[in-house]
Amino acid sequence: MLVGRQPNSGPVPAIGQFAAARRRFRFDAGVERTDARSRCAVGAAVTTHRRWTRDSFVRLLVSSGGCRIRPELDEPGTSLSGVGCQVCVTGAVVSAKRRIRFVICRCRRVISRAVTTPPSNPHDAYFRQVLARPENAESELRAALPATITARIDWATMALQPGTFVSEELRSRYSDLLYRARFAGRDAYIYLLIEHQSSNDRFMALRMLEYVVQIWNQHRREVQERRRHERRGKTRSSAADSEQLPPVIPLVVHSGEPRSWAAPTDLAELIDLDPGAADDLRRYLPRFQFLLDDVAALDIEALRARELTPETRVMLILHKIAPGNTNLGHDMLILVDDLRILESDLHPSTDLKVHFHYLLIVGDTPETDLDQVIEQLGPRAKEAIVTTAERLVAEGEMRGQRKVLLRLLQTKFGQLPSDVVSAVRSADPGQLLMWEPRILTASTLDEVFA
Repeated sequence: MLVGRQPNSGPVPAIGQFAAARRRFRFDAGVERTDARSRCAVGAAVTTHRRWTRDSFVRLLVSSGGCRIRPELDEPGTSLSGVGCQVCVTGAVVSAKRRIRFVICRCRRVISRAVTTPPSNPHDAYFRQVLARPENAESELRAALPATITARIDWATMALQPGTFVSEELRSRYSDLLYRARFAGRDAYIYLLIEHQSSNDRFMALRMLEYVVQIWNQHRREVQERRRHERRGKTRSSAADSEQLPPVIPLVVHSGEPRSWAAPTDLAELIDLDPGAADDLRRYLPRFQFLLDDVAALDIEALRARELTPETRVMLILHKIAPGNTNLGHDMLILVDDLRILESDLHPSTDLKVHFHYLLIVGDTPETDLDQVIEQLGPRAKEAIVTTAERLVAEGEMRGQRKVLLRLLQTKFGQLPSDVVSAVRSADPGQLLMWEPRILTASTLDEVFA
């Protein structure tokens, strides 16, 4: 928990003094700046980059009544807690990795509430965990990109870049990863976008162009920041900080079943242009095309024949055969050889629970039906499947407890405010045990959550 304070000494300034003091306001984590966010409230910017950017993480509001919520800092990528009001039910802070939104309570009663975000998509989490390993991403890129491009990539320089360019609303459909590497002796980016759905986005070429522009803008901000540090004498000059933009290699991996890709890969196909005017106008229109790996169009044998790392091959095949499969134990037998390799000492960093968690979540097969696969593997795999299954059972029990508590609250108090529903859905076991008996004696919601 981080608590705001002045860098020298003294209390945090009152709301009326906050704007004047904002250039001097600091947090223990090294925050450099705060920002006034509304006429009636102030938000303190908390950033892991030591500067205010769109990637900053925010968790502080001061209500119009002067009540201050203590600031906290989450790790990048986690959802933030916020404030909600049981009276007007308007308060919330919702923050994704690259977006900050403030909704300020209009009354003077502000209470701490956890703001839940949509549950993470199992496909998104699975792809990101596997392809975040450079060796796995390299094997997929070597299989998907033209040989003339792969021959110029210095694979030893591949480095995963933080963050995502896909909005929270689209996470159920897309996953993305950004790598940086040397290409033909110069810096370049490789952007992978994984499409999970069977229906194609007709305007994917436009979407990919938007992401490429975002990557370039992020690159420019990083270069400008390095130059500011250079002027202050904090770093040496870098030859990489040129006045030109690095190339971005855009690749869409379409894994949605059962249809193959049908949407345009060239932006020009999306522009309604009269053929007679094409020659006059074409040079002034953006030209862009992305690379496509249509995994959905490949059968299992074609995937098995690819030169992939065992973990990447298991991931791509499981994504094809696991969702909704009631006979998964039998169908997974083709993966036994790869799973044995992953279980061996040659892959000590591989977490088999990642793969078992995915297949237990998206498959429609009980744990016991996987015995015919597990029996052909060693003790490490058996421990992983048991641990994963036990954790999923525990999570299911927690979801059941939350549903019961919400039902009891609704029975006694009627329609529940959205912030109360959010608080219950994100509650830990200790909070559930504390709130449940209070329902018997409480006459208001405030008494339950006091």
